[in-house]
Amino acid sequence: MTRRVIAVAALIAAFLAGVPITFTAAAAAAAGPPVLAVISTGLDVGHEQFAYGGPLDTTDQIVAWWDFTATVAPLHEPDVGQIWDSAVPDPYDTVGEGTAATSLAAGAGRYGDATPALAPGGQVAVARVCQETVCDGKLSVAIRWAVDTVQADVVLVTPGYSTPFPAELNYVDEAVRYAREHDVLVVAGQSLGSRATPAEGSVGATNSLVNASSALLVGAADDAAWSSGRELVVPAGLSAASTSCAACYAPAAGRTYNPLAGGSSVPGYVAGMALQARAEAQAAGRPADADRIETLLKWSARDTDASPATEGYGILDRPAFDDDVVPHARGGTLPGRPAPDVNAIYVERVAGPAHDAWTETLDEEGLKLLVPTPQPAGSGAGRIAPGSVPGRTEVESYAVALQPGDVFAVALSLAAASEPVPGTNDVDLFVFAGRGPTFTGRDILAKSANGPGADEHVEYRAVAAGWVTVAVVGSVVTGDQDVVLAGRSWPAPSLLSSAPVQMQLQLSDERFYVGTS
Repeated sequence: MTRRVIAVAALIAAFLAGVPITFTAAAAAAAGPPVLAVISTGLDVGHEQFAYGGPLDTTDQIVAWWDFTATVAPLHEPDVGQIWDSAVPDPYDTVGEGTAATSLAAGAGRYGDATPALAPGGQVAVARVCQETVCDGKLSVAIRWAVDTVQADVVLVTPGYSTPFPAELNYVDEAVRYAREHDVLVVAGQSLGSRATPAEGSVGATNSLVNASSALLVGAADDAAWSSGRELVVPAGLSAASTSCAACYAPAAGRTYNPLAGGSSVPGYVAGMALQARAEAQAAGRPADADRIETLLKWSARDTDASPATEGYGILDRPAFDDDVVPHARGGTLPGRPAPDVNAIYVERVAGPAHDAWTETLDEEGLKLLVPTPQPAGSGAGRIAPGSVPGRTEVESYAVALQPGDVFAVALSLAAASEPVPGTNDVDLFVFAGRGPTFTGRDILAKSANGPGADEHVEYRAVAAGWVTVAVVGSVVTGDQDVVLAGRSWPAPSLLSSAPVQMQLQLSDERFYVGTS
């Protein structure tokens, strides 16, 4: 029985009467196979890779749907228990990212040169949060909908997701942690999509999932330019279902395929593995919780000659899935790893703890995040030096005075570095309330933490007059790292009518800090 069977009577009545559909999440959680919730640009349910019989069909592949964007209908969010969007009754995809990722995870089968899905025909819930140029749907709300109402087992968020409001980042972090606390594995792409690039003259947008440490971050092996905290990579050249593309091919059966699926769709490959691994483990009566499935996938990855900062645990491909993931899921065992496991040490002991220390929004007790030491840095503005004492990190602080409604955006670019291991320096960007010098979790207004070797970008809109601090934080710095800051601002009265003005960022403090709990 699928989760939609419970809803059929309510669906019929609602569609006939034109009223919203509501029923309890407990009823929706009827026993059935694992469900993958894809949060992206939607799904082309007419593509031959998917089985869809309409909003009232309870036997097809699509078990839940909601349009969180304003593409067709005004923005609207589901009430408690609403599993299907009656305002926009059929899933759709005007971009193609969601369709491509879903085909790699749970497409119906192989057509032509299309890459076979890892959980073919698996049950899918669809949440559309992004349009072509903007992500106006709230990712945090979509994740909680997938967890509470859909009762999904795996949630896939494609990397094109971005938010025009930095405050949403904190809600995303909380929603991803909430999912893991409810035994749901969130698989997220870590490369930045086109919608994450600020347009000139606009407030811009910030990629959201690179900051969520409870998510399993996945990248493409040929996409090393965005190696932002990735824990796994998948092979290049995967062929995914497409809505349209210049290089697509169309088999006799109908719809098109992109023979060079990019970083925006490859997380679907790992999400399919997670879904199938959970199904195999459950069928065999073996451990199938989210932590276990994540560990199984990481330990099944094949280490290559690439830097662990680029590939995380390694590459996860079809042979690894067939030879390691499936047999070990069925057997309740884990594959072996190299000894010493350099990749695992880097991910779990270097990148992971540093990421957690500097990016997690701390609990409501307001535990200390950054505490200044008496040691000045002395390296000068634009250069972050490694700490001479373990546990210390250099922070450059730039105080900014704001009026209500003022908006600013700051971009940080990495320049020359003298790091012992290229690509390992990790410099993050924060906006804190006030002027410090001690900052707590409560003080975080915006943040960007894209991992080793990656540039950063933050935006913030003031709700009251006062000071904020733009902080350049050397999360993991093994050698001197030069950085370039560029800021733009939109004074409140002219936000909607004039171009941004250049910000003058003046260094107000430069010293070493320690992070505490």
